[in-house]
Amino acid sequence: MTLEVVGQVDADRARIQKHLEVVESELRARDTSHLPAELQAERERNLDRLHAYRLAGVFPQNPEFIGERVPFFIDADGVACAVGHLVIESGFAAVAEEIEARENNARLLDMTHPALTGWIVQSGLTAEECARIQPSYCGCSQEYAPVCGEDGKTYGNTCHAETCAMVKVAHEGVCAPAESTSDWPEAGSSTAVEDTSGSGGSESSDGSEGSEGSSSGEPDDEAKPRKAGCSLGQEGAGASALALLLLAARRRRWRS
Repeated sequence: MTLEVVGQVDADRARIQKHLEVVESELRARDTSHLPAELQAERERNLDRLHAYRLAGVFPQNPEFIGERVPFFIDADGVACAVGHLVIESGFAAVAEEIEARENNARLLDMTHPALTGWIVQSGLTAEECARIQPSYCGCSQEYAPVCGEDGKTYGNTCHAETCAMVKVAHEGVCAPAESTSDWPEAGSSTAVEDTSGSGGSESSDGSEGSEGSSSGEPDDEAKPRKAGCSLGQEGAGASALALLLLAARRRRWRS
C-alpha cells in the first residue's frame, strides 16, 4: 500500500478551493435587484470567472513568509490571486500589474491604488465582497517530518497541516492505515466445521447426524457453525484451495 502524504501545494489548494466555493455560493445568493442591469450582468460574469478559477486550482505560491499565510496579488511565476484574476480577465491587466509592483502583499481593503476602486465600481461587486474573495497563501519549509491530521490524512509536516490545510495535528508520524471493514475470514482460517467422519456429512455435538434445514434436534441458527462459502466436510485439498482464494482476494484489495 502506497502512503499518500499531503504536501504544501495540495493542502493549500484544498483550503483555497473550499474557501472560494463558500464565497461564490454566498455572493450568488445575495439580492442584487438594486443594481442596474449592466452591473448585474458584469457581476454574473465575474462570479463565472471566479468559478472557473476555483475549478482550475492554480493559485499563487508564498515562498517568502515561512509559517505564515500572506496575500499575494500575483506571485513570482505570474499566477494571480482570485481578485487579481478577475481584474485581469475583465480587461484591467495593467491595473493588476501596478498593484503587483506596489501592494502585492496587501489586504484588499488596505490597497490604495486608485484604479482598483474604479474597477470595483464597474465590477458589480462591492469592496467588502472583493475582500471576502481574497484568500491568503501559506509558506512552509519542505522538511519531511510527517504528522497525522485530525482529518485522518498524513501531512508532510506540521506547517502543511496547520498553516496550509488549517487542520489540527492528531499526533506525530504518519496516520495508521484504515482497518479493513471486510467480513471475509482471515486467509488460512475458516469457521466451517470439518467433517472427520469420512462420510461427507456433518455431525452434531451429541454425535447425531444432521443437515441444513433440519428442524429436529438442531440448535438455533445463531448457535450453528457458519460455513465459509463452501460445504461442510471439505477434504484437505479443498480447504487449502479456499484459503488460497481468500488470500488472493485480500491481496487484490490491499493493492487497489
